[in-house]
Amino acid sequence: MNSSTLNLTDLSNLNNPYRLETSDNPGTLLITEHLTTENYSTWSKSIQRALRVKNKLGFLDGTIDKLASTSALLLSLWERCNYMLVSWLQNAISLPLRPSIAFVDNTRKLRLELQDRFSPQNGLRIYELKKTLANLSQEADTISIYYGKLKSI
Repeated sequence: MNSSTLNLTDLSNLNNPYRLETSDNPGTLLITEHLTTENYSTWSKSIQRALRVKNKLGFLDGTIDKLASTSALLLSLWERCNYMLVSWLQNAISLPLRPSIAFVDNTRKLRLELQDRFSPQNGLRIYELKKTLANLSQEADTISIYYGKLKSI
């Protein structure tokens, strides 16, 4: 987002990524699917969509960076939004996984941590996926259901 065309301190502007709505709170569930060790790809895509709708994707991908906050007010706004997003992300992670990311307080770092651990580029994850594929069989499923299972891997 080009900050030269947008006054980032004007929170009345609906396009301002620092704007939080009155309905936004740390307990908000952005998506219904919780991250597990097996669904990172679909979970990640759902999170990206939800944050794009809320005009907050830049916090996740790093285009809205703390270091770019050139004033005390912008830094305060960045921190407020960042902590809100960290809370939202933690709410979308299954309970068994939460303790391992409890102390990550930066949205982008949290995304990178989760990506490193759970994305298919991870060697261990690739092994798990290959093993799951090898063990998958159609059995009594219709071809549509079997194909859906196959695609979800």
